[in-house]
Amino acid sequence: FNHQRGVNYLRSIDNWGAMPYCYERTDVPAEQRFTDPPPASDPNVKFFLTSGGPPPDYLRPMEKLPEYVYKGSDRGIEAPVLPLDDCPARCNERGGCFGRQKPGHCRCKGGWKGQSCEETDPSGCFNRCSGNGECQAGFCKCKEGFWGMDCSRSKAYEPDPNKALEVNGSAYERTRLRIYRYEMPWYAAFQLNTDDLHEDYDKLYSAFELFYNQFSHDWTVHTENPHEANLFYVPLLDYYRDHNLSPVHEFVWRGMMYIRKTYPQLYNRNRGKDHFLWLPGDLGACWVYDEPLVQNPIKIVHFGLQINASEYTHMPNYHWHPKHPTNKEYSCFKLEKDVVAPCHMPDDPPDVNKPEEAFGAALEGEGQRRQHLLAFLGGIRHHQPEYSGGARQAFHHYVVSRNLPSITHPNHYVKWRELYRRATFCFVPYGDGWGNRLPPTIMAACIPVIIQDYVHQPFDDVLPYLEFSIRLRVADIPALLDILQAISQEQIQQYRQSMYKWWHAFGWIPEQGGEAYNYTLKSLHKKLYNLWGVHYRRTRSLARSRSSARLLRQMVETYYPPPEL
Repeated sequence: FNHQRGVNYLRSIDNWGAMPYCYERTDVPAEQRFTDPPPASDPNVKFFLTSGGPPPDYLRPMEKLPEYVYKGSDRGIEAPVLPLDDCPARCNERGGCFGRQKPGHCRCKGGWKGQSCEETDPSGCFNRCSGNGECQAGFCKCKEGFWGMDCSRSKAYEPDPNKALEVNGSAYERTRLRIYRYEMPWYAAFQLNTDDLHEDYDKLYSAFELFYNQFSHDWTVHTENPHEANLFYVPLLDYYRDHNLSPVHEFVWRGMMYIRKTYPQLYNRNRGKDHFLWLPGDLGACWVYDEPLVQNPIKIVHFGLQINASEYTHMPNYHWHPKHPTNKEYSCFKLEKDVVAPCHMPDDPPDVNKPEEAFGAALEGEGQRRQHLLAFLGGIRHHQPEYSGGARQAFHHYVVSRNLPSITHPNHYVKWRELYRRATFCFVPYGDGWGNRLPPTIMAACIPVIIQDYVHQPFDDVLPYLEFSIRLRVADIPALLDILQAISQEQIQQYRQSMYKWWHAFGWIPEQGGEAYNYTLKSLHKKLYNLWGVHYRRTRSLARSRSSARLLRQMVETYYPPPEL
């Protein structure tokens, strides 16, 4: 911990709210120390609290750690963390030990399973290592002849010196979509299994991972030759590091700086505008600073808020946004260049017939008329209007408070499928960033009533939302019931028929009929067309760009210095 880079790394963790505690063993030589949670009463262990001060005072000694530090998320339930000696075979050094009593049970790292993590499990790695490697702690160890994060790569290309177009970087494909995926080093992008104890991975945010796996074996668009590619995929894996709420600007900056320095010819071809990356967190690209290096790439997000910063009031994190050098022109999203993709709904059992059953009942027979006119499953947050732009509060005031039997808003847990299948219309607001209600609403053949001012919806550049959804403003909520009651049964059936035609675009699992991956490609292809047509350009001043660039570069170089390899 005396090493400057180690201290900087600890400071960066502390700044973003991670567990700011560490320990040092005094009874064994440094080379024999390993990561294994010691008992809080172990006299041979020194505990430290990290703080915001400069070295060497950054680590403050403690007599022992607070009790809550010895708790982690295990199978979705908070449980005490135990020393590995308290688990069978020390989990074979391949996982963490948890339990409320001894012996505990092992939670294995990616690549292993079993009571003591004794069995291999290829599903713990991206794309199961493509069958060309072994999954170890979430990372692929590739067989000879293969390489890459998922061992899917087998070739590497240099520009052909006899082809001038390849040498000058203008030989790329113009008639079809061809995408090259970079291989990122561990210090620019990393996978989940980097922490021995805590794993906070909500599969609701896993669309980026499903896209990665499907892209790996889609050789109709995937190419290993970067000189024929017209789009470049930067697998930043941001969620593994920032999760759903943390600011993403410095991580995006670091990843794109690596690309620009390592592949200057590919990056400079269009100044990074033909590169794309996923930012699946709640606020998508809202945290990204106003600098070309991080603003130019195409962002695939779940939150499509497009609004000038001067109007960014009563919206998620509105108190933070105007004070920082984010993009003032369009804040979080720009339709001409960015993509909104649907989230993944992971809690559903793999039953391919559920949407088919819902639509079958809704399109014929007694299912045409449902029990409720309108349904909403979610909290109101009366004292937090910015959470949904005021939509939830207005919905409660003008709709829920009337206590009509045709309106259902349960105040207890109800499975969304059961609730939405009983309603004709479903209220779809956002919530402190993107909301997850649109896909399940459509899967249940419940007509979505989307009330999200300034927010673009998934694939609204390639899907005909007018045919299968009702789009209203927050200002329309006082008249919401009158608007819905005026829609005839014939029109309702037309909406349902159109939903049945397009529901596949909102699912990520091909075996369940999901085609979200294909629609992501369609939207990306459209953004590439916009780039070629010069349909968007930047308007902010160069001076402001340089100022924000200096600020961000100073912060990243302080907290995230490149490692010494």
